[in-house]
This record gives sequence, structure tokens and C-alpha cells, in this order.
Amino acid sequence: MNTTLITGASSGIGRATWYLLPAVGVLLAAFAHATLAQPFTNPAQGSQKSCEQILVMGAVRKPVRLDAHQGWRLLDVLAMAGGLTNKAGKTVRVIHSCGFSTVDRPGTESEVVDEYDLVDVLQGRKKGNPQVKAGDVVVVPSADLVAVIRNVKKTEIVFVDGMTVTRVVELAGGVGRNSEKVMVRIYRAPVPGHRFDPITLNLKAIKQGRIEDVPLQPWDVIEVSDPSGHFQLLMPVPSRPFWDPPLMPRKDSSYS
Repeated sequence: MNTTLITGASSGIGRATWYLLPAVGVLLAAFAHATLAQPFTNPAQGSQKSCEQILVMGAVRKPVRLDAHQGWRLLDVLAMAGGLTNKAGKTVRVIHSCGFSTVDRPGTESEVVDEYDLVDVLQGRKKGNPQVKAGDVVVVPSADLVAVIRNVKKTEIVFVDGMTVTRVVELAGGVGRNSEKVMVRIYRAPVPGHRFDPITLNLKAIKQGRIEDVPLQPWDVIEVSDPSGHFQLLMPVPSRPFWDPPLMPRKDSSYS
């Protein structure tokens, strides 16, 4: 993959926001899921000064309006927007906001959205690098994230399918050699009709295969304890035991 457009931009969501999560626990996890993982909506309405411009927005370093020039392609305008941030997802969308010829696409509405695979775009493949015309809005959706808080170096990890607790902790910088007592706690935004209590796990027990390395979901929040196994969570202790995933002995999920 051509990585020249991918940059090491600083945390887009805000490091301070994640560090406040322990104070309100699952409530903020739910808020993060509800507000940061909103499905894509059309940003074109009210954002174009005229149909003579191209708007580039989303997970790019410098969102910009460009005066359209003939012959520009998708890769060109992304470069003019400073390239992608490290929060870019897997696709790029082009909204033809000022109308699209129904002669070219019979049966379509006047506004058309095309979606391209980011790999095809970055490699300049013909199917992923179309011409961009006046009135187009180019949107790079952000990737789903997992947040890691307390006692790690990196607080935001881009989510990929199959990601587990130990993998996320490793990507966040690990916990050091003296990690026998280190615990991790998973907060997950609740879904309607289902309450999700935090899951508490012993990291060493996971690595030894004694308990499950729990699969994560987008927008999960992982809190890592100090070396003694203590958390800094300020929320009240739930009145009933935490739910244990399969193969999880109670002695390894004790609340500290």
C-alpha cells in the first residue's frame, strides 16, 4: 500500500476525553459509541459555496474547499487536503452534490454517492482513482476505535475484526515485565434491552490460556490497572457480580 498519504496525526478524539472515562464508567462508553460512531450522513447540504468547488473533509489532515480544475483525480485532491490521518477508515466516498446526469445513470436520483476502497485509492488504481468534478464532496470516514486508559502509552487503537484484549494492550504499549497482578476491565456501550456490566480480567491468566482472551467490539473502552491490580475507577461497585465470559474462573475475575 502506498503510505505517503497516511500521517501520524495526534489523537483526533481528544486524549483528555478518554482519561475522564473512569469517572463515569459505562455512561461515557455509551456516549462515545452514540456520538462518535454515528453512521455516515450527507455533509454536502449547506457546505458548498457553489458548484464550482470541491470539498474534501473527514479523516484528512486539512479539510479544504478547492476551486475545481479539469483532470483532477481523487488521489490529487486527497493530497491537497494534506493526506489522511491515522484515523482513516477503509473507504472514501464521493458525493456528487450538485447533481448527476441521469443520462449517464438512468434511473438514478440527481445526487449520487460513489464509494471506493481506500487501498485502491492509495495505490492509484483506475477503479479507485476517478476524476473529481466541480460540486463533488470527498469524504474520508473515520475508522472505528477502541480506547485504552490508564497505565499505557497509547490511548486510541484503530479497531480491526478479531481484535482481542491482549492485542489491544500490546498495541497500546504493553504493561511491563512485572505484570502478574495487572488487571484489565472492559466497558461496552449498552444496547437497548441489554445491560452490559464491566468485565474484569487478569492479564496473566489470559496469556497463560486459563481464561478467554475476550474479543472486542468497536468503541469498547479498556482500563488497565496499576502493577498491584488496582483500578482508579470512581464509579460505585455494582450490586451484583460482573458477568464472566466462557472459561473464566471466578478467582481470576475478582474485583479489586
